[in-house]
Amino acid sequence: MIIENDEANVRFPLINDGQINIDVMELIHHDEQWVFEQIHKAGYGSVDDIYLGEYINGKLTLIPYPKA
Repeated sequence: MIIENDEANVRFPLINDGQINIDVMELIHHDEQWVFEQIHKAGYGSVDDIYLGEYINGKLTLIPYPKA
């Protein structure tokens, strides 16, 4: 992965396959409580519902698993 020096365009995979990436969480200076709050604000029950969560431009973008 190539990361440009322009911080505004950096994308961090914070959640991958329902798992929180602790290293990324520390890098963006947030804790698990913040991640859970973002998930609940978006209307999801838990991190297990999220396939991919990317931290982009200071916001967490969530992509859920497809509904069966």
